[in-house]
Amino acid sequence: PMGYGLGGAIGAAFAAPGRRVVAIVGDGGALMSINELATIARHKLNIKIILLNNGAHSMCMATQRQWLGGNYYATSIDGGLGFPHDWGMLAESFGVRVSLTLDELLYDSSCPNFLEVKIDPLESLAFQVKYGEPIA
Repeated sequence: PMGYGLGGAIGAAFAAPGRRVVAIVGDGGALMSINELATIARHKLNIKIILLNNGAHSMCMATQRQWLGGNYYATSIDGGLGFPHDWGMLAESFGVRVSLTLDELLYDSSCPNFLEVKIDPLESLAFQVKYGEPIA
């Protein structure tokens, strides 16, 4: 669920000390639990965070595209949603190292690392369960 990624990664890191944990989170979900960066940094957890930044809540946008004619109120920057202007600076402010490449992120050391990947706000997810449809 949206907002669970960072907290779930912390639980996995504590459950398997010393092992690398990779958390792939969306920008919207990350904002729901951004305070967890402080916990990750304080405990020097070996969590590698890949933030998919589309400047939107893409799952909500998919619903709005299907049933609301593509009016993205409060789910996109154009629709009024606010996001940090510099995610790397935000991560660093909590004490999490920012990586510039995937190789650097994964093989840097046993400290927490953060990598931002920018993607198109209108990119859709292929695994969406649609209202009224069975889960196949």
